[in-house]
Amino acid sequence: MLVSTLSVQLERLRNINSRNELSAVLSELVKQISSKEAKELIYLLQCRVAPKFVPIEFNLADKQLIKFFSEFLKVPQFDEEYLKYGDMGDTVYYLLKNTSKESNYNISELYSDLLTLANTTGKDSVKIKANLLKGIFDKSDRLSSKYIARILSGNLRLGFSDKTILDALSMYLSGDKSKTDEVERAYGAMSDLGILTEHILSKKKLVLSDIHITPGIPVASKLVEREKDAESIWERMPNCMVQAKYDGLRCQIHVIEEGKDIENFKVENTQSSLLVSSPKRVKLFSRNQEETTDMFPDLVLEAEKLKVKSVVLDSEVIGINPKTGKFIPFQETMQRKRKYNISEFAAEIPVKCMIFDIMELNGKDLSGMKLEERISILEKLFKNVKSDILTVSENTFIKSSSELTKLFNKYVAEGLEGVITKALGTTYDPGTRNFDWIKLKRSSDSKLNDTVDAVVMGYYKGKGSRNEFGVGTILVGSYDKENDKYLTLAKVGTGFSQEQLKKVYDDLKGTEIIEKPTNYEISGNLKVDVWVKPSIVVEIEADEITESDLHTVGYSLRFPRIKLWGRDKDFKDTTTKKEIKRMFELRKK
Repeated sequence: MLVSTLSVQLERLRNINSRNELSAVLSELVKQISSKEAKELIYLLQCRVAPKFVPIEFNLADKQLIKFFSEFLKVPQFDEEYLKYGDMGDTVYYLLKNTSKESNYNISELYSDLLTLANTTGKDSVKIKANLLKGIFDKSDRLSSKYIARILSGNLRLGFSDKTILDALSMYLSGDKSKTDEVERAYGAMSDLGILTEHILSKKKLVLSDIHITPGIPVASKLVEREKDAESIWERMPNCMVQAKYDGLRCQIHVIEEGKDIENFKVENTQSSLLVSSPKRVKLFSRNQEETTDMFPDLVLEAEKLKVKSVVLDSEVIGINPKTGKFIPFQETMQRKRKYNISEFAAEIPVKCMIFDIMELNGKDLSGMKLEERISILEKLFKNVKSDILTVSENTFIKSSSELTKLFNKYVAEGLEGVITKALGTTYDPGTRNFDWIKLKRSSDSKLNDTVDAVVMGYYKGKGSRNEFGVGTILVGSYDKENDKYLTLAKVGTGFSQEQLKKVYDDLKGTEIIEKPTNYEISGNLKVDVWVKPSIVVEIEADEITESDLHTVGYSLRFPRIKLWGRDKDFKDTTTKKEIKRMFELRKK
């Protein structure tokens, strides 16, 4: 497919507001490409050249792109034009208004060029990248230049998400969204939308039996629902299994078969390859599917000792006070999630890894097995393992709500957050959130019995003593996956120390944008001083949730305060509107 043809379709998508219509048009687009082009198209739609778990980026800041376009277009005042339009693609398109040329540039060639660009690092990389960019835009027509500029900026601004693409694949397969759940399940297991699309196009159908959990490729973590008390949980799942709820970092442990490369995807006919090959036998991934292997060398050493050909484990990593042996608060554990001084902090903040599930063992995908069968396999695997770091979570089968209450009180007395109950007979369905797993957390007087994860959407400049920090209050919201919109939830101005405010401001400066994104749904009374890209997730405590006409999520937080700045979550994985509504209803009962 020509890039010019793709750009015409993207321009068509730009004028569509209906989510169903977006999926339908994307479905038609998928029908026009070959299976060979599938990965390339999907990665480009994601503004990437690889799946999200592979750390390969364009690494082009807006300043670099502005400098390049100033020189390439011979427009010294490009930065002023950019401020006027607020979008790199729109600015380029406007400045090319007197340009008219046809192009035979196809998406495979564009993808190859962008892959080379992303792989360019080291000495003279800035100069080399500028030459590569010149080659790309020399081969592009005006409309294509607009969308390539947006890809490089990381946002096509078309109002669709991965969920929209999954719906489109369902429509490709069946003509409607009836197969979306199956497609989502497959995506959760393989985490690579490009490969999944290639799989579907090459077979003309979705063969779920061909898709397995593979060590080295992160799995979308299974998530939990919430309830207000033990009796409510017991009504939903009598005779369940109970595990302690730890306040730590979600961690997937992958032990890869010796000498086996993860050939998840390759790029043919290019000098660059995306073959995932690593001498490391152990890989660790966060809840957000970010690789964290280098951050926990102590955990990696222990995992390497496991007598397995391969394994994938789900766990929670919690910091330990080396003097008392007790768990430390989440904020302190978060200090281990770093890129520098890792060995130093590993000694200062040792960790325990509480393993609570197993998804793969020695080449066999276990995710479709019953919970109790998986736990039995897990406990047998670790029966003779002696480790100060790797520990299987305590698993208790209960037979009454009173037993659940007693166990809950025991864990809370030990300083833990509460319990997670799991229904017997259930499978591990990647990426799902349902009542197969339910959490019950301790609460304190006059506060919510849970915290809320929200994405920062913008901020108000500081006043008075906060003026020197540049930020006083932040506007936070919730991501609506169904409609690909960000809905406001609260203005938060407390919970920051003066020392933290400097970090907050520095972090926000790197995400500032000129204008409000089109998928930010905001009341006119909440216009901020500065808009930011959705990227930073915060954990918020509040006294209660109330209904609200001001905030577009339909609810607001009473006396909200920041508990944690920079949560280990994707900005599209915030507490949902549905969850917030449920928290409100639980609080009313």
